Amino acid sequence: MPNRSVGGGDFFYSATPLKKGQKGIAQASGLNNIGLLICTSGRVTSTGTDFFYIDDGSIAPVKVVVGPDVTIPGQNSFVTVTGASSCFRVGDDLYRLVRPASQSDIVPR
Repeated sequence: MPNRSVGGGDFFYSATPLKKGQKGIAQASGLNNIGLLICTSGRVTSTGTDFFYIDDGSIAPVKVVVGPDVTIPGQNSFVTVTGASSCFRVGDDLYRLVRPASQSDIVPR
């Protein structure tokens, strides 16, 4: 799936006067897919000790959080990631996150 669809967008969400509906991922489109097994791909744009970001050019990057036994791909490499669709919060906004189960879920292209 394209990165813009990871997590899904708002579903009849209204912040005022009462929070109703379901808040989606910032700048996302499509139906909620949190908790589902998904596959997405992109170029590695940045890395950390237990995460990296991929970007397919479709609006916003996806954070990929890995376990201790997973090797993080090099920056600017292109990978396909299979994992559980999730999200993380910064302030009031939700952002895309994928959690692969093992090294075999990160495939260099």
